[in-house]
Amino acid sequence: MSPKNFTAVTLTGAAVVGLGALSSPPSGTWPSVPAPFTVPATERGSLVKAEHLRGLSVEEVRTVLGQGGFDATTVKHGVEAYRLTYRTVDTKGAAATATGLFVVPQGKRGRLTPVSYTHGTISYKPDAPSVSITPWAVGPAYTYAGSGFAAVLPDYLGLGEGPGAHPWKDVPSETSASLDMLRAARAFAPRTGHSLDRDVLITGFSQGASSALGLARTLQDGTDPHFRVKAVAPISGAYDLAGAELRTDGEVCKAWTPRMTVRFYKAEADEQATTLNTDHCVASLRERGVDPQVENLGKPLYQGSLHLGTNVAGTGKIVHWFSSMAA
Repeated sequence: MSPKNFTAVTLTGAAVVGLGALSSPPSGTWPSVPAPFTVPATERGSLVKAEHLRGLSVEEVRTVLGQGGFDATTVKHGVEAYRLTYRTVDTKGAAATATGLFVVPQGKRGRLTPVSYTHGTISYKPDAPSVSITPWAVGPAYTYAGSGFAAVLPDYLGLGEGPGAHPWKDVPSETSASLDMLRAARAFAPRTGHSLDRDVLITGFSQGASSALGLARTLQDGTDPHFRVKAVAPISGAYDLAGAELRTDGEVCKAWTPRMTVRFYKAEADEQATTLNTDHCVASLRERGVDPQVENLGKPLYQGSLHLGTNVAGTGKIVHWFSSMAA
């Protein structure tokens, strides 16, 4: 979920970045697409447009993160932020476009480890990461890019500048949009003086926690020959709405066996996504022989919400963990 009010930060005018002779990204096969809606594999994740949104110094990054309550202690770089428009598929497998936020560190060239962050529920298109300038929307991206990673944040279908309506909590389309955003980021990264490492670190909050597990699953299955999952860190997900609340997307906990390190983050209590969601997901994975670690974040209030607070507190914990793996 998204908070209600934020202080806006300064935004420079967006500039379209020429794509030149960018090559097509690797092919992908999930989710399966029935005829006649098949999209050529070489188009999945290919760039339609790239726009430079803003550049911030390290001091400005720390200021924005401070406004949102995010931990800035690992931030050592300024950042450059871009909006990528890329080709993907919709819920029926038809050709579609989506947008996302791609942020890289200033002063650090060469290969970067990508961090895929999938956001929580929003209902207003401009609240998506590639459009909003609020600390809440950009905080995770600035945290990871400012700490030396390449931050890759899909808006999902129908959010940001993507056409149509957003299919809420449709994990397959959130997964395909996330994977194709990674592909688009990989194709565009050389234009920023970088390349993306094969090993991906994955995290997400609330709705995006299920999306993070879905992305980890599809990459473990070998859908993309380039990317591999190094670790996944979901925050306060609604993984088991059928068993813990209302509806079903527990496949991300029940239908596969993760072979990467998994660490869950939750509050002691959560007014929006009951902590039973995490408990049930962890229990399901343990039945499959996986023993994920669970980090209790305590009671981290943000605008009076424990649920929102876990996004801020969890991001701070996770960037320290990811940085220790990348050291």
